Amino acid sequence: MSEAMPPPGNELHVPLVPVLRWGQVVSVLPLLAALLASVVAYWPALQSPLYADDYLYLNAARNLSFSDIAMAAFTPLSEEPLLAPVTSNYWRPLHILSFELLEPLFGGNPSAYHVFLLGIHLASVVLVWLLARQLSGRWETAGIAAVLFAAHPAPFEGVAWIASSNNAGLPLMLAAWLFFARATERERLRWRGLIVSALLLAAALGFRESTITVVPAIAAWRCLWWRRDRLRERSTYAPFLPFVIVLAVYEVVRTRFLTEPAITAGAWGLGDHIPGQFWFYLKVVAFPVSEGATGSVHWAQVTAGAAILSSLPVLLVLRRWRMAAMVAAPFFAITVYAPLTLGVSQRYVYFPAAFAALAGAVVLRELLDYARLYIHPRLLWPGVAVGLGLLLLLGSAAIHRRTAEWVEAGPDTQQRWVDELRALYPELPEGGTLYCADVPLVLALFNDVNLVPTVSFYYPGVTARRIAAEDVQEVRASLGPDDRIFVPVSPARK
Repeated sequence: MSEAMPPPGNELHVPLVPVLRWGQVVSVLPLLAALLASVVAYWPALQSPLYADDYLYLNAARNLSFSDIAMAAFTPLSEEPLLAPVTSNYWRPLHILSFELLEPLFGGNPSAYHVFLLGIHLASVVLVWLLARQLSGRWETAGIAAVLFAAHPAPFEGVAWIASSNNAGLPLMLAAWLFFARATERERLRWRGLIVSALLLAAALGFRESTITVVPAIAAWRCLWWRRDRLRERSTYAPFLPFVIVLAVYEVVRTRFLTEPAITAGAWGLGDHIPGQFWFYLKVVAFPVSEGATGSVHWAQVTAGAAILSSLPVLLVLRRWRMAAMVAAPFFAITVYAPLTLGVSQRYVYFPAAFAALAGAVVLRELLDYARLYIHPRLLWPGVAVGLGLLLLLGSAAIHRRTAEWVEAGPDTQQRWVDELRALYPELPEGGTLYCADVPLVLALFNDVNLVPTVSFYYPGVTARRIAAEDVQEVRASLGPDDRIFVPVSPARK
């Protein structure tokens, strides 16, 4: 007997289940490869001990109440002694507060923090992929962007160093751009999405001030490409109103109602160092070889940097607006680091590397459209896949090597010093001073800013002072009853 058909108007409504097509599966493979490669590349960091500034944040989280650390974190230029080395130059309240939230969960277990930091990086890779897909409308572009970002070895310290968890600002700023793009893709603005985008920007600024560069990047994308033919209409600029409000509030709070300078002289400054530092970061973004490269490698980096530098004006002259808008983004991201007075470091290109991956993917995808006129797709796309796979392999290998070498030279060296100290002094009396000779270089930088937090982390209530090896006997003669001297048997590696 055949089944009775439902009467008209009472048809069975079966929920539509999306069917995963092979093309969609293939489009996700570059992202999955980039995520897997990132885990393998940063594996050495998961075993890295606490290092340098890590102790400063964790010592403050351990010794301050939630209300005290929140007050210190959200007060610009806070004078809280345990946080003064960082709050005197930067206002990153959410970064500081994150340690207060994580320390009760992870304690002094560095591996847990490293897993958390790796999770931040993986989220950034996913958001680079999603944003490239949103801006270009092509899965191929998204895959290329994810691979380019994951394979960039220069900013490895931003993932391997626990104190660099302020890089949580990157996935937040990318998400802000993503929500903005989705909220403005139609003629009728989605103000709920724009408000979410502005809140994400506010959160990103709470982790790191350089995330502000996402605003000019979004503006370039919208005005140079998305709404270029409608620049005279107010609707083109209306979506930026939530950003303006967030930035105005941020500036007022950060400067204590405009009574303090927006830029602290201890970390930022205008001077003749800016062009050289801008050129340094541009070269590193374009061709991320190790510092101090010479010979042909050096000139290859210079050539790559010059190509990137000249690309923006060339694209503008050629009226290739979409590519020009995307290429402008890494320039904005680099510009904010050029005035730093603390010197240059490749770890600062973490944000510019993400923008460069987006720009590179858009440019490469358009070039591939031209290549299809001369190369059959059956040859072109397998060649692209092989090229991206090779790039990901080489980049991951470089990240793995650099991370392992950095852990050995930095965190492991400091940990050997700590292990020898704790073996000699399992306990120290509170209120005493530990006089340390021959400390690792990282503990002696910036007037020993990391020496006291490192010692206090293991010996609560004990302060520390660095002394020269030749002054040991003189200091020993004047020690108080609770004071001690530590001279490591194995001299600290510099």
